[in-house]
Amino acid sequence: MTRVSVIIPTHGRRQALRECLESIMVDIFTSPSVQLGAGDGIQVEVIVVDDGGNPPAEVPTGVTLIRQLHQGAAAARNRGVQHSTGDIVVFLDDDSKIPKGWFVHGVTWLTNRPNLHGMAGAVTNPRNSGPAAVINQAIIDEFRRQSLMENKRVPFSTTNNLWIRQSAVKQGLWFDERFPAAGGEDRAYLLLAERLGMDIGLNFDLPVTHLHPETFRGFVRQQAQYGRGAQLVRRYCTGGNVEFSPPTVATMLARVVLHHPEHIHWLALSQLAVMWGRVCESTSPTRLPQPVTSRSSKVR
Repeated sequence: MTRVSVIIPTHGRRQALRECLESIMVDIFTSPSVQLGAGDGIQVEVIVVDDGGNPPAEVPTGVTLIRQLHQGAAAARNRGVQHSTGDIVVFLDDDSKIPKGWFVHGVTWLTNRPNLHGMAGAVTNPRNSGPAAVINQAIIDEFRRQSLMENKRVPFSTTNNLWIRQSAVKQGLWFDERFPAAGGEDRAYLLLAERLGMDIGLNFDLPVTHLHPETFRGFVRQQAQYGRGAQLVRRYCTGGNVEFSPPTVATMLARVVLHHPEHIHWLALSQLAVMWGRVCESTSPTRLPQPVTSRSSKVR
């Protein structure tokens, strides 16, 4: 018997969250060996952390809802982990969807590799995605492929399909709450895992579908936030093999151009927005480290 805790931070995205939870319930109720709550086989608990969203989040029966003041995705994930009871903690974004068989495949894959502290699954675009989403995903894919090529013990990964053993949490693997928004907190988390001597596996056969911003404004805003996050990583985190050298990054971006030459202007826009985000964050004050606490209310 394995218990899995799914942690989903959310902020004002009711429809996306509803579709995410629906995909989870479909997998649970169509897999005989998977149960919501107590039962035989794989037991799943779903924890949604409403990070001060307006409108507030709503969840169906059987899903735990935790409310907190707006503190960012890093703090929201920590709140969820504090309330979790699973042997495995799974981080999922509210704008992601899982396929059928996801829980069985993920638990089986990780169980068969007891030496790993966690697993990073694949992330894909929905069909008929626009150029902004295509370039966004292409950049992430290149970072992941480079991690695989370099055989990193802790690969580059995002936190919208990340499986971590509870034993790793007990060793001190928590999100840095000095990251106030989505961007950079995932890299800081994996850098900490590396410093703690952990091993994270890459599983490209365990996908989720992730909705990237499709509009010009949404794309620029997201890329700028990535730049701010990258600057915070440089400020707060020591170096490690999770990071890539500037020449390696240039090579990865060149591969993106090679595979998507028709969207080169979107790639150029992304890098300008990232640089702008870095500049903006470099002028902001340094945030003091915050202890992981339980400043939240829990709703069943």
